[in-house]
This record gives sequence, C-alpha cells and structure tokens, in this order.
Amino acid sequence: GTLDELNATATTVCLDWDGTGWVMGPTNNPASLVRYVLEGKANARRIPVARIDLLGLQGWHGRCVAGGRTYNAVRDFSSTVYETLRDICTIGRASPTMRDGQFSVVEDLLQANASQIFSPRNSWGFKSTKTLTTRPHALRCRFVNAEKGYQQDVRIVYDDGYNADGTGGLTAATLIEDFDLPGCDNAGLAYRHGRYNIAVNKLRPELFSLSSDFENLTCTRGDKVEVVHDVPMLAMGQARIKSVTMNGSDEVTGVTLDDSLLMVNGQTYGLRIRRRDGQQVLVGLVTVA
Repeated sequence: GTLDELNATATTVCLDWDGTGWVMGPTNNPASLVRYVLEGKANARRIPVARIDLLGLQGWHGRCVAGGRTYNAVRDFSSTVYETLRDICTIGRASPTMRDGQFSVVEDLLQANASQIFSPRNSWGFKSTKTLTTRPHALRCRFVNAEKGYQQDVRIVYDDGYNADGTGGLTAATLIEDFDLPGCDNAGLAYRHGRYNIAVNKLRPELFSLSSDFENLTCTRGDKVEVVHDVPMLAMGQARIKSVTMNGSDEVTGVTLDDSLLMVNGQTYGLRIRRRDGQQVLVGLVTVA
C-alpha cells in the first residue's frame, strides 16, 4: 500500500576529514558540510576542489571536533549558497570568506603574530565607535533538542553574577534576550554558544576602522594586525628609523628615529620594528628620561 507518513533520522554522507584524508562517510562536522555545500549536487555552480581551501578546512575540522561543535538541521527550504555556508559556519564559530582566491573560513582564534602594523605613517581616516548598550543578564537560547525527540527547547544561559532567583549572593536576571541557534541540537553546545556570545558582547564593545593604500594587501579578513594611534592611545608613538648604531661585533646597540618620543623614569619601553621583508621584531629599550 501507500505510506501515509515516514519518519527518519537522517545524516549527510559526504567527504569527511578523518585526520589523514577525505573519505566518504556520515558526518555532521561543519568543515565537511561546508565542502559538501560548495561542490555538492545542490549547488548549481559547483566549486572545483582546486578553489577550496582544504588545508584550512582540515584545521577547522579538528577544532570543531575538540569543541564538540556539530551542525544538525533539516534544511527543507530554498536558500542561497552563501546563506547556507553562513549558517553552518556560525555553529562552528566561523564565517565564510575568500582567501587567496579560494573558498575558506575565518575563525575567531587567538593569534600570536600580527600580519601588519598600521599607524598614521601608512594609514589615514582612523575612526573609533563604541557601542553603549544595556547588556542582557542572560540569553534564552532556543534550539532543537535531540534528547527530547528533536523538539524545540530552551536553555537559559546567565552572565557572570546572575542566576534565576538571586540566591547564593547572585542577582536575579530580569533582562533576558532571545538567541536562536539553528543547527544546534544539544543543551551543552547551546550553553557554550550562549556564554561565548555573552563574552563577545561584553569584551568587544568598540569598532575601529582606518584606510590604507596597498599596505593592506599583506593581511586578509580575520588576521591580527597591530595598530598605533594617538586617539585611542594605542602605543606611545610611531616613527621611521633614520640610522642604526652598531658595535664592534656588528650588533645593533641603538637606532635614530625621525621623531621624538618622551621617556619617563621608572617606565619600561619596547620598540616594535617592521623590517624590510615585512617581518616584525620586538626589542626592549634602555630608559633615558
């Protein structure tokens, strides 16, 4: 006869990174799903593998595994390729981008080295905007809970110092905002995303922007850069090196700058130098008041 209704738990089968190579298998890892969207049959303009940043996706795949970040959603609606990539990347704490002509992702990662230094010597039009908003006491994270038969569920995630009823020396949360998590299917992941977004809202209230010429080509979206400017009081100043003082062992003992910088007794100073090849060197200075 005819089936009136069919229920199933489905999993995408596509190329998945296993640590050594890309193999076909069931997966819900955001990195594998991004590749699937780019070169899969649903994409009318499939992207050849040569234009996909596989090395970047492989690193992101491992970090998604370590963080327990998986994308699980029923996409039974029409959407653009970019919107689909954006939704998948969001659950993996990233965003889609182009890097050196390849489709890749930008992750929110701690970076030790900066790819460029910007100062009033090589930029202009510096602007700073600070968002002064009332931060919520908690987020009402809405997601589909696999442990409850894939029904809509809610996880309240509190900011530091707040809880539901104000017990234990904490403050009762009264300002709670909704926060949707499409693709999230477990309460633990919803909690971590909620805490992360609370931290972003609290610790990143400022937006800086500036204009530059071709010196911007050394950095891409997501790269860490150093900025020197007197308006937000980032570093004490900037200058160009006019000459270098050497000792008998061909070691640099001092530099002469094309501008004056004030030193104060009791303070420790450092000099970050951008070399001709773009590499950066950070050296300590002898304080001369």
